[in-house]
Amino acid sequence: MLRFGSAHPLSFIAEGSGYWRYLPVPAGGVIFLTGYDYRPAWGRPGALADRLIFRPLIGWATGWSFDRLCLWLERGITPERSRLHAVAEVITRLTAIVLAAFVHPLLAVPVLAAGALIPPLPITPAARRSHRRPGRQRRPGRTRPPRRALSSAPYTAASPDAAQRTKETAS
Repeated sequence: MLRFGSAHPLSFIAEGSGYWRYLPVPAGGVIFLTGYDYRPAWGRPGALADRLIFRPLIGWATGWSFDRLCLWLERGITPERSRLHAVAEVITRLTAIVLAAFVHPLLAVPVLAAGALIPPLPITPAARRSHRRPGRQRRPGRTRPPRRALSSAPYTAASPDAAQRTKETAS
């Protein structure tokens, strides 16, 4: 388990811990698991900002980065390439919204909705493909596994040695 924290006044995390792990799937492939929990800094305002902004953002970023790894194992799309796919897709969606607004401002509304609701392409990383399972609330002085766990759906490894390396990593 990795422990982290900062005493710096600008840090929104006072202290915390987390882990990540690869588990082989008997039928082939891998499941990525991670969990983390932390104590926010800044008192009540920090706890509110954590609940509304930071924790959801960290969960989204973790799911997105794990999906990049899954795309690498499943399809051989490197993390660098999948990041380029994500940037290209965001630029395409924003361009469509701007063009629709230029044609007619009311046309931008359904295009904006479509841009937000249509799922990303299969070659683009997506945090929504990660499954999140929140646990119980933390009690002071009690050690337990971290609150959040993310796991992706099983993916097929790109090559037999990738699966073997994954098994060795999980052990």
